[in-house]
Amino acid sequence: MKRFGILPRKFRSFEDAVLEPIRAYSRNHDGELLRKSAREVKALFDQVDEHVVPLRQEVLISGWLTPQSGYRLTRRTLRNLNPGYKVSVVRVARKDVIVAGKPRRQRFGFHVCARGATSLPQFVFGVVSQDGHVVSLPASNFDVAERLKYGARNQHTAVADVRDCAQPPFGYVDNIIQSLIPVSSEPNTWFDALVHRFPREILELADSEEGRFLAPDAARLLGKYPIDSFWADRLNLSAHGSSGTYTSDLMLLSVSRPNPMGTPAPGTGIHLPVMEHYGAVIKFVAGPTVMRQPSQKWLRYENAFVQDGGTLVVGDQLISYEAAADPCLDFVAGQWETVFGSRHHPDSALLRKREYADKVIPEGILLSGRNDSNWFHWLVEYLPRLTQISDNVGADVPVVVSSRTPETGIAALRSLTTREIVVLDAELAHKVDVIHVMAPPVQILDTTRVPWAQGLSMNPRPLHEMRAQLGVTDLLPPTRRVFLQRQSAHRGLRNEAELTGIARRHGLEILDPSTMTWTEQLTMFSTTSLLVGASGAVMANYILMAPGSSILALTSEALGDFVLPAAIASAVGAHFSYVTGPTVIPLIECQTRNAWLHSDFTVDATDFEAALITALAGDSDYKANLRRVHT
Repeated sequence: MKRFGILPRKFRSFEDAVLEPIRAYSRNHDGELLRKSAREVKALFDQVDEHVVPLRQEVLISGWLTPQSGYRLTRRTLRNLNPGYKVSVVRVARKDVIVAGKPRRQRFGFHVCARGATSLPQFVFGVVSQDGHVVSLPASNFDVAERLKYGARNQHTAVADVRDCAQPPFGYVDNIIQSLIPVSSEPNTWFDALVHRFPREILELADSEEGRFLAPDAARLLGKYPIDSFWADRLNLSAHGSSGTYTSDLMLLSVSRPNPMGTPAPGTGIHLPVMEHYGAVIKFVAGPTVMRQPSQKWLRYENAFVQDGGTLVVGDQLISYEAAADPCLDFVAGQWETVFGSRHHPDSALLRKREYADKVIPEGILLSGRNDSNWFHWLVEYLPRLTQISDNVGADVPVVVSSRTPETGIAALRSLTTREIVVLDAELAHKVDVIHVMAPPVQILDTTRVPWAQGLSMNPRPLHEMRAQLGVTDLLPPTRRVFLQRQSAHRGLRNEAELTGIARRHGLEILDPSTMTWTEQLTMFSTTSLLVGASGAVMANYILMAPGSSILALTSEALGDFVLPAAIASAVGAHFSYVTGPTVIPLIECQTRNAWLHSDFTVDATDFEAALITALAGDSDYKANLRRVHT
């Protein structure tokens, strides 16, 4: 968030010296950067200064609001709601906000800065309608929503809930920083101010070995203020584990890991693919290492509840049955806003429990998981469990999925089972008297801090069984050559139209899998001998391809080592290669490495055509074909 107001120059220098290495670490994961930040904090702790200097509080709020729905954000409204605060409102351009009929650089964004004594009540935020009614704005994430609610419920105000408006405002609050600021350059106030201003960055440092020493002090400072109870509890977990004192509404749970990784029996595993580089082309071949396999033991639990697709809680235990959803990881897709762990105390976790659903499920077989909204994860990680259901589970026991599951995913499920399908609302927690669950047969960690190859495990048997049950082996021999277009908000291929023209000129069919039914996808992939297109969720369909077929995937140079699609192809005997190109945004301009990996990219047309000619000819001389295209 943009810095407002005037802070002491020495404090600003200290703040930058601590924060900039932490932010750089989120991009390149160099541990020396965290050590650099830790040294700055240690140097501050070593200073002795008994002079007590009072602090002031500062509230920074950012978001966007369009005037189309008849609402305005005004300084007068905020000052009337919050007597005693000095308030400023700055309008800014928001390139990411797209409103029909308006240019992308309209000044719909805002930054609000409010300052006052620490004795003042909690700051309240609202926008005003044309008839003078003040309402809240929706929040873009859990943390912001809690901060907005805290201000509203701890004061008697006339701010209406946005959910109660017949015509709600069009906009969001993206970020709120409620912090203390030093009123002088006295160093004994600096750490207090830093922790309140940037708790996320401080937690990043505190949960590392380099900054572990600061977790207790940071937790104690944040614990003084109820609005910061969420961050105080997360820092308490890092500092004290299960012995900490927790004040927010997060549930403290112990972590059970019942499914350890195993070494496959001889002849039953898949060799981890390794890369061979040929300019922009990366070919994958079987390497010497056999991938680990997730435990394929069915687990049975009583009196449990399930939320977020695959988060399973029994009593005071979080059942971490899949390695990719371990709470110790820094990022887990699908549960990063509700499950929080610590590397220092791996046996404890905090859970933001959702509201209970009214209905109790008597018994169910859990097929969903942390990322079931994604077609790839559904088809490769969750659906194959269906082929492994134990004979001890009755035929009348339904399978349980979440409401996030794609429609084509439900269609695929119906093609494989006659069991009842129970769809659980992903926004609620669901009590289940008896739940059966197994680790997914394919797992890859979502974190960018572990090399992709190191975080990958696979058991190919359920994939082969699913292929057999789908009748893939009984379909026609593969003869089609297909270029797949991709519709996605992430990792977009900027020059796809240009490459599509090249593919069409070489006789490939041009298809968009997002417009196809499950049956059409099944038929198309299993009868295709050469598949070309940008990688993404579609790579799950590689398990439907025939042995000996070839895949030419287009991806960014940032993801050239992403081995998962090559492993899926290897499991069915298909050949896999990448054609890579640069991202349109350099790593240094991204907030995190994950954002960089998901940024758009381009693939050089000459590189693409040379790789396509090589694949069509069935030869391996990419460099010769590259010279041919150039001339």
